[in-house]
Amino acid sequence: MNTGAFVSSASTKVPLMLQTIIDNLDTEAGEVAVLISDMKYSPVGAAAPSVLMSQYTTDINGIIGRFGKAISIIGAISDYLDKGGNEISLRSPYYFIVLGNQENVVEIRNFISLLLKKKSHLVDNIESGFNYGHPEYSFGISNKCYQLNNEPTFLGYEEADNVDTCTIKLKVPLENYRWLMAYENIFRDALKVRSLYGSSVNVGKIEIDVKDITGSDKQLNREATATVDLKIFNMPTDSEVIEWNLELPITNYTLFNEFFEGADDENDPNKSYSVLDFLTGIFQGGVVTHDMKPNYILVSKND
Repeated sequence: MNTGAFVSSASTKVPLMLQTIIDNLDTEAGEVAVLISDMKYSPVGAAAPSVLMSQYTTDINGIIGRFGKAISIIGAISDYLDKGGNEISLRSPYYFIVLGNQENVVEIRNFISLLLKKKSHLVDNIESGFNYGHPEYSFGISNKCYQLNNEPTFLGYEEADNVDTCTIKLKVPLENYRWLMAYENIFRDALKVRSLYGSSVNVGKIEIDVKDITGSDKQLNREATATVDLKIFNMPTDSEVIEWNLELPITNYTLFNEFFEGADDENDPNKSYSVLDFLTGIFQGGVVTHDMKPNYILVSKND
């Protein structure tokens, strides 16, 4: 991160701040910009506030579309004090908007989120402009079949019922995705598996292991892995190809709902007055999160 002077600290107009920050950001040098805001944007002008807010969405749309890089929005909560130092709210929302190249944004997003989680201030993070390509993976020890070297190929399939049948342990690292993916129900919904030649395949037990402090020096470094039991049975031929992919919950705002619902007053310390307009601009801005490409597993009855 560039630790130079603040940028756009004289203005509270989010589009202007965002554009100025992007104009001063050198992504080729690996720089990442972080804008911290309560997002209580209250446009002032002759037009009605509803009109100005629609313009706000359009402004964000154009800025992010021209930027063409990755962006992550991290939601957090804090105490809210009035001018006299009196505590008004224990869950007042604010946001970190992280911009830059995908790999740099991931690193900073995880670090900020870990710090917030350690203090019980983290709500969730959302992202756009990420191109994941093929999901990364590895395998654990399989049952009633064995893996050929380190390839996604399993031999010696044994015919059995769907309880104790050929079971492949698929391991998917999750630390580069939204943290929401580490919830078992979210990951299960995102995981799409099918056979190409008529065999039955079920997604069995899913275990998700998350480590927030790793290494001998106890650094804040997120590691998250989903281990999935893929059960294959009723194989009609000598071999089968299993296709699997992830459908990412890009626009799932579930954990933010309490701050979005009923947010119609910029002076409400418990709500985020303009964040939905901001997010709409982000996701309409031409920076599209690419669908992940499928991976394939070959299963054979032959050794």
